[in-house]
Amino acid sequence: MDAGDTASVDDLIAAIESITTLDRDFTSEERREIQERGEQFGADHIKSVESEWPVLIATVRVEMLRGTDPATETVRALATRWRELVREFTGGNPNIERKMRASFVADPDRMTLAGLDPEIFAYINRAIRAL
Repeated sequence: MDAGDTASVDDLIAAIESITTLDRDFTSEERREIQERGEQFGADHIKSVESEWPVLIATVRVEMLRGTDPATETVRALATRWRELVREFTGGNPNIERKMRASFVADPDRMTLAGLDPEIFAYINRAIRAL
């Protein structure tokens, strides 16, 4: 909205829900870390990553549904990118990463909106362990 883009009601609701989640799930220090990282990366990069996630999730899902072994090079490459994006957001802070994962698990609707489910989490975690 700061950039002058118009926002739909759904966009505004999603923004409010994100803010509520941040306030509820993260300490003030963790929120500051997340905010500083966002300022460091800039709005264009954040938009790019936000548009990359659905594609990555869908690609992982295709491999999972095909029955591709998570230890294959193809899926390990996807897991590497998944882990990079998570670490970019969390700054490598394991507490932020754990809380982010827990917030998705605790909110099935949020998980579904993001294209996630317990099966894809289990699958990508097997691929990450194979790294």
